[in-house]
Amino acid sequence: MKNSAKHKRLILTLLVLCLAIGISGTTLAAEATRISVWLRGNPQYLEAYQALADMFMKDNPDIEVSLSLYADLEDKLLTSAMGGAAPDAWIIDTVTTGRWVRYGIVAEIDRNSFPDSDKMLDVAWATNRGPDGKYYGVPWSVQGQAMYYRKDWLDKFGQPIPTNWDEMIEFAKYVTFNDPDGNGLNDTYGISVYGSTNRGYAYWTFQDWVWQAGGSVLKEVDDGKWVSNLNTPEVKAALEFERDMAHKHKIFQPGFATADSAAVYGTFQDGAAGMVFHAGYRILEYKARLEERLATALMPAGPAGGYVLGEGENLYMSKTTKHPEAVYRWMKFMTSPEAQIFGITNKISNVCRVSIRSDIDTAAVSGEPLMEPFVDVFRKNLVRFPEPIVDYYPVKLLASEVVQEVLLDPKTDIDALVVKYDKKINEELKKQDMYGGK
Repeated sequence: MKNSAKHKRLILTLLVLCLAIGISGTTLAAEATRISVWLRGNPQYLEAYQALADMFMKDNPDIEVSLSLYADLEDKLLTSAMGGAAPDAWIIDTVTTGRWVRYGIVAEIDRNSFPDSDKMLDVAWATNRGPDGKYYGVPWSVQGQAMYYRKDWLDKFGQPIPTNWDEMIEFAKYVTFNDPDGNGLNDTYGISVYGSTNRGYAYWTFQDWVWQAGGSVLKEVDDGKWVSNLNTPEVKAALEFERDMAHKHKIFQPGFATADSAAVYGTFQDGAAGMVFHAGYRILEYKARLEERLATALMPAGPAGGYVLGEGENLYMSKTTKHPEAVYRWMKFMTSPEAQIFGITNKISNVCRVSIRSDIDTAAVSGEPLMEPFVDVFRKNLVRFPEPIVDYYPVKLLASEVVQEVLLDPKTDIDALVVKYDKKINEELKKQDMYGGK
């Protein structure tokens, strides 16, 4: 009987322990904090970011990261925030910082106290600074543009890598008019270029050419005040240069005047273009299709140099998040060497283009020779970022409209066009209290 009683007590004790463990596990699961993170990109981006989230959640089991992909992320964020349904955090282009500050939907970040902030590039932190001098995001990735080109076609052309505008045009003419793929058809084009005004795509390469011509879209006239700078010889020269490539030399791909990123990338990776200009985020995709035929180099320089547009992506925290500590921990992880290196080296998609950490050499870490020029533009101080006004996004869209008008009509009066858009951009600057003209 005694043994039976002891046996019953043992069973009862075990049952109580199991129940306690079960309740404890349920409590822990219930206490897991769920944070929503929105981003834009293709399915490969989402897969790579999910892998990063899984890494974070493995070391932080009390936090669940839920990712959502949106093509129209800018508009989605604004409408959701105005409706009280903003995500806890989002990953998006550096140029949008002023927009989130302007609409009051983003939380301030203390740069000085953020972990390893002193090991992050100043140029990357600068893209998170609002017009009040405070910081409203954390750097995740930076990028500068360079040239992807068809090495096999350049070899057939028998000339060195183009290093200036004239050499670029000559190579583009060869590709367009000499059937470099040997299929007997007129189906190859010198340059795959953006023309769409959606998200300001046409602005991207045009901004490179403006700087390379010695111009700028905006001009600072007072401390923190700006005016539109389109009606200048340098900007008009850049517009004439792009118009000539489109309509005189005829070296752009079909549909160039409305081409968005998908069309531009597709033309190049499908073997129909000799050159394309953007940052190093398509190396894996292009290499998979073009293999040893693919090469990269610095962008051919204009009269004023080889300056290129710098962009990237930042991590933003919603001002209304109920889980700031969890978001902060996720941000800390994303800027860690572990996450940065994974973002560079994973075989899904290199969602971290160039590391924002000064202690990581992206070209060396990637082990990818094609990445070299995209890092070299930072080493040579060739990267420039858009002017730091409150909200650059509307200016970017207006600049893209200027470009598209020239691409659509070879008879466009450039003198009248820049005057018209100077007025439009200045009106936008006035709305932002950024206008410094008379």
